[in-house]
Amino acid sequence: MIRSFAKRCLSYGGTRQLGCFGKNRNLSSHVLGFSTVIMSGYAAYTIADPTNVFALRQANAETSILLQQSDSFVQYASKIASQVGVRSAENLEIRLSQQNAGASLGTNLKKKACIILPLDLYTAFHSNSSDSVDTDLPSPAELDFVIAHESAHIADNHMVISRAAFPISLFGAYSFMSKIPNKWVAAMVGCGTLLLTNIFVSRQIEYRADAIAAKAGYGHGGVVLFKRSQVRNCRVRELTKSRMITKRGDYLGDIMHPLLTSRIKRLLAQSCMPHIQPASSALIFEVVRSCQHDGALAFTQ
Repeated sequence: MIRSFAKRCLSYGGTRQLGCFGKNRNLSSHVLGFSTVIMSGYAAYTIADPTNVFALRQANAETSILLQQSDSFVQYASKIASQVGVRSAENLEIRLSQQNAGASLGTNLKKKACIILPLDLYTAFHSNSSDSVDTDLPSPAELDFVIAHESAHIADNHMVISRAAFPISLFGAYSFMSKIPNKWVAAMVGCGTLLLTNIFVSRQIEYRADAIAAKAGYGHGGVVLFKRSQVRNCRVRELTKSRMITKRGDYLGDIMHPLLTSRIKRLLAQSCMPHIQPASSALIFEVVRSCQHDGALAFTQ
């Protein structure tokens, strides 16, 4: 009699637990679907209107300055964008920002697109070559690469890929979570899946933009730019003893971008193509030699 009573209790408790699990699962499905719709709508809105307040705020360029189309810098950037593959490059908006290292908004599917560039590039464009050396402004090769790299994001429709990555990865994370009985383990697996997926997509997009810029003939400027960044990071590492910067000058805090060492290695491999100017190698060695002369760490290619 006691055994039969215990069996009834266990069966009743098991039924209640299964019922609650089913309800929670249905609730999670509804929340997931609603969240996906919201994120998809936001992604579509930012793609349709890439220069809206929300998109600019996300790109840390809310206070950026829009340049006039008659500006010689805008015309110069439009020519590079056209070479990279941006359609209607003459309608490309160029914005300047002091808080942004470079960003692109928009796709190649519409005429409306925007490139956000740091103010240093604009200053370097309107300065003499001697002024660039004295004030440590970017070289013309670095200027061309940054414009080509950001234009490549638009030409290859990377905004569509990045906006669609999160909703898709959310479904993938939910499929993993639904198979794990422990809710805490499921939550960690889900968050890890979301994070790793978006990191992978973001880094592949950056590699792709570098490759497109190199194919257009601007790869050597990227090597010079990244080596300059490595030297600066090494100086910061020596002063602050930061563990977030490696001996080679790679900053580990920016997980959404590939390491500088990896990007340099790929660009050097792509720079062996015939369309890359041979003089770029001399420029690279000149930058590295000057950095070594200042006491910075030497880097091996």
